[in-house]
Amino acid sequence: MPIFLKVIISVSLSIISVLLFACLKDKSRKGCMAAMLLSTAGDLFMVNIFSLENINTYIGAGFFIAAHIVYVGVFTDNCKKRGYKYFSPGFFTGAAVMLFSVIALSAAEFGFANEKKPVMFCLILIYIAAIGYNLCSQFSYAFSKKGISLILPFAITVFYITDIFIFLNMLDINNDLRQYVWYFYPFAQLAIILFNSDLKKEKT
Repeated sequence: MPIFLKVIISVSLSIISVLLFACLKDKSRKGCMAAMLLSTAGDLFMVNIFSLENINTYIGAGFFIAAHIVYVGVFTDNCKKRGYKYFSPGFFTGAAVMLFSVIALSAAEFGFANEKKPVMFCLILIYIAAIGYNLCSQFSYAFSKKGISLILPFAITVFYITDIFIFLNMLDINNDLRQYVWYFYPFAQLAIILFNSDLKKEKT
């Protein structure tokens, strides 16, 4: 996919998040708007629009870690204000998904990588901690709220898998899967910013 199209898609997602907050004006929408704006900043670095060959990935990952932390805050607050138990079966289902992926990625790194990259692998684990906590938080909220919110576990899992594709490329395990990231990632982000809360104004 051309870089200009990736930029248009990411900026459009941020615009949608801003419009949703402007229309619905609830705390959850505000948080997701902030997370999406951080994600767009991350996207701009990840596609190397600023031509920072050696550090663009690290800066982009930093923005995404910040975005995931904000998402964690959003869904933790969603659970709290609705009286849902945070450490629920949903949370532990998400934790199981994360644990399985870490084990699989570790096996791939130490068993199939053309060149071992322990420092890069440790940095990836730090990132996984952030997106993994986000994944657990969204699973927890969605499993408790049910209904249309059950789209969220699917969306964040797709988001997570596209990041795995990037990790496999960075670790020189598989360089083919990364090309498919932008065919799935935007739909995952769109689902999260649409269904993180009710599509109606919060009662005051």
